[in-house]
Amino acid sequence: MQMCRLYSLFKLMMATILALTIDCVRCELTNWMLAVLFHSIIAYVYHTYMRIILNNIQIVLQIAERLNHLIQVEEVETNEQSNCQYLIHEDLDPYLYLNQEEMDRKQKILAVQIRYEVVSRYQSLRILSIITFWVTQILVVWAIRLQMQNPEDPESYDTCLRYANTFQLAFVFLTIYQYLDVYILSLLIVIALPFLIPVRLWHQFKEKKQNYDNQQSLKELKKTCIMLYHFKNIQGDQECGICMHSYVTDEKLLVLPCDPKHHFHLQCIQAWLLINSTCPKCRASFLKFNQQQQQQ
Repeated sequence: MQMCRLYSLFKLMMATILALTIDCVRCELTNWMLAVLFHSIIAYVYHTYMRIILNNIQIVLQIAERLNHLIQVEEVETNEQSNCQYLIHEDLDPYLYLNQEEMDRKQKILAVQIRYEVVSRYQSLRILSIITFWVTQILVVWAIRLQMQNPEDPESYDTCLRYANTFQLAFVFLTIYQYLDVYILSLLIVIALPFLIPVRLWHQFKEKKQNYDNQQSLKELKKTCIMLYHFKNIQGDQECGICMHSYVTDEKLLVLPCDPKHHFHLQCIQAWLLINSTCPKCRASFLKFNQQQQQQ
């Protein structure tokens, strides 16, 4: 968090100096510097506000408890101010016998989780976080476009423009490093989309075809297999094999062709056929029965 604040101050200082010294001929570069100046102020306010909240021991303990972690908060005195560091309490931690490297990794994960919880809890922080993120991405795209428009002859640059372009490149590379996980995830999604979309469409097509086939099977079964219940004309259990309720006289039942003992309430088997195409008891396919009926 301290490094983020220092980086914001560095951007603020460099953007201010360069925006005031750049020749007005490159006004778009000046506008980019002013946007970086605005972005640096917002980022500095965001990281400072986050630091103040994370230094509140009670808030950190509440969030850690919500995350099912028991932590020990240590106050570290420095020359200028005291900083609160939150560590996993080894005496209360279930992973007591982890080595130091794994413990350090757990501490970093816990710190990230606490920061995410703080952002989600405070609306002002959430708004600042969203603004900071998207303004950063816009500035990166803008900077790349300006770099592509630069003159190919380096001698056409004056000293100030060289510094400005160097700062611009440093800003792009540091931002990519800062949001590397986001960019990698976005790249993977873009690469996977051409494969995921056809697969998704194919599954939707199969589901619709399956539902249509099930409805056709049900229509064929209704033509020949519906009967009114009477204890003398039903074999096996005198209850529905789906809802397990006993039959009532003159109630509509559906006796499946796979076995005379496989009978169900008409409403129950209709609901079953919305998601299945097999007998609930023996898993025999209704589609085969439908094909046999059509052949006859």
